[in-house]
Amino acid sequence: MTDAKRCRQVTVMPDGGFCFGVRGAVDAVDDCPTPAAVLGEIAHNPTVMEDLRARGVRVVYAPEEIRPEETVIIRSHGIAPEVAHRLESRAHRVIDATCPRVRRAQRAARDAAETGWPVVVVGRADHPEVEGVVGHAGPGTEVVSTAAAARALSPKQRRAVVFQTTFDPSLVEGVLQALREVTDRLWVRDTICTVVAHRRETVARMAREVDAVVVVGGANSSNTAALAQVVKEAGTPVYCVEKAMELPLPELERYTRFAVVGGTSTPLESLQEVARRISGC
Repeated sequence: MTDAKRCRQVTVMPDGGFCFGVRGAVDAVDDCPTPAAVLGEIAHNPTVMEDLRARGVRVVYAPEEIRPEETVIIRSHGIAPEVAHRLESRAHRVIDATCPRVRRAQRAARDAAETGWPVVVVGRADHPEVEGVVGHAGPGTEVVSTAAAARALSPKQRRAVVFQTTFDPSLVEGVLQALREVTDRLWVRDTICTVVAHRRETVARMAREVDAVVVVGGANSSNTAALAQVVKEAGTPVYCVEKAMELPLPELERYTRFAVVGGTSTPLESLQEVARRISGC
């Protein structure tokens, strides 16, 4: 082992690993009777999904794929009411593992729509959580992800605003200001997850204290990608991997101090494995 490797300082993010919403969904799969299926990926993480498939849990992407004898688990992202009805007519049993924070956003959208407020959901239109929230808000719901998109909406007298739980808090005020330009009255429901916001703050602080940051998580995980963006904005070199074996070890030789962080769908064990590989242990 070289002197450089012996002197490396590797810090794993405090409170890393699954958030409580993803942990609840994973536990629901662990506890449910077989045969079982998950509607969509339980977590946007390849390690988690490989483990589930190895245990015989099927992943399906539409209610019509469910077998009559199967228990089906609704993942933490939640689903639209219409999809829930289709599930109940096909599955032997349905376990709803929707994250409580996501469920709060669904209720906020539904309540606003039921009281006559047109709903705008701030988030990625193609994200499964947003698709579910839009389903609870009903027809006519608008979705925007940027201030420019909000500013381009047709003028309305009033709008209720609901956020994707993992939406970047630093972009909120810009989007709201744009919505105010095309809306007389806004009813804003703060549905951003505090766990996600806190994790971004932690990563920003850690990025200022190290030479390089390794972000561990699924390539299709939006909150993991957001953490990488936080590091870039701090001006610190960032490396994104799904597994420890993907680490570019020769390139990392130039650094001494590392932070290892992960999204809310990344198991703590994955962070620890990456940290061990960096340190050479």
